[in-house]
Amino acid sequence: MERVQSDTTLQPAAPTASGWRAFADKTLPLRYPLFALLIVVLVAAGQLVEDRMDTLTLEMLTPSSNFLHITISRWSVVLLGLYMILMLYVIQHTAARSLRAIRPSVRVDDQTFEEIGGRMTRLHWAADLGLALLALAFVLVLFLPPPLLGRQLPIVRHPVTDQPEFLPQEPLNAIIVLIAYWVVGWAALSLLWNAVRMGRALGDLAQKPLALNVFDTDNVLPLGRLALVLSLAPAGVVLILFIGQGRPPGLEEPTGPLSWFAILLASLASVLALILPLRGVHRQMDHAKREALGNINHELSKMQEELLSADEPDAPRTAHLANRAGALTNLRKVIQEGPTWPFRDSVAVSRAVLIASAPLIYAVLTELINKFILTRL
Repeated sequence: MERVQSDTTLQPAAPTASGWRAFADKTLPLRYPLFALLIVVLVAAGQLVEDRMDTLTLEMLTPSSNFLHITISRWSVVLLGLYMILMLYVIQHTAARSLRAIRPSVRVDDQTFEEIGGRMTRLHWAADLGLALLALAFVLVLFLPPPLLGRQLPIVRHPVTDQPEFLPQEPLNAIIVLIAYWVVGWAALSLLWNAVRMGRALGDLAQKPLALNVFDTDNVLPLGRLALVLSLAPAGVVLILFIGQGRPPGLEEPTGPLSWFAILLASLASVLALILPLRGVHRQMDHAKREALGNINHELSKMQEELLSADEPDAPRTAHLANRAGALTNLRKVIQEGPTWPFRDSVAVSRAVLIASAPLIYAVLTELINKFILTRL
């Protein structure tokens, strides 16, 4: 039994209270609530201007049954901007909490851990500025009228005539609409960049030696929680778009091949965001599990050899070996049923994958309801 426990009780490194932790504690609570409020105001203003363009009344504020889908579509854009900026806060906050919780289990020196923690929680103002400029350039290319860029895309289609409507002629209204799409584009790019950056840092952290106990995986659960939050970033964006807008813009049919390809691609991105950063801890947990099972099997084999080689049965010794074999067998069952991913159990692993696959599940359920229920009403 001593061999089973020997490799699962490692001495962790001491935690540190400087660097990333102090920076995260001071900065995170201040940044995102202000951005969330600002984005809601700007995006809602842009949607109100568009709403005024295609309806005589403000359907966003006084929705009617005839234009309910338009109202839902417009508020979904506001919700999308709010969701993305709040997800940025949730990701950063979860990363800071996960780093505090996982530090005693990561067997590296403080400098290495500080470097990885800084990559997760440090705010990159230069990168944010670059993403904002990129989003601004993208919006200007899409929506500015000719002859500056040679093309113009409609921002809305009239709900009755279905004719394309472009930027308002009034400069102030046009600027409000452009700013609304600009901040949504910046939030989308920022969420994507931060999720990828943090996923890579989490992957590096998961590769470091961890203090593992095959009978209790609670110490590595923060890694799984952080990966799950990262996977929610693309999943939530896609769900809001599909629920609010109905289908990806430019696709011919909601259930056509291109739509299903977009859904599958979004679901795959979400699942990969969950799995890829955790490969290192999965490999270590699987190795620890195999090693513990090997130790138990070795002990059982030794007891079997002792019983078979005995010329005359020794009742007390036989009873002792039987009790020990029963205990080891129970331990082996516990280890075999335990997860090799940083979640509480196998059910939690399956639940996390289902959550990451939410866009695909939603699309399949919607299609089934449309074909087998709504068409028969």
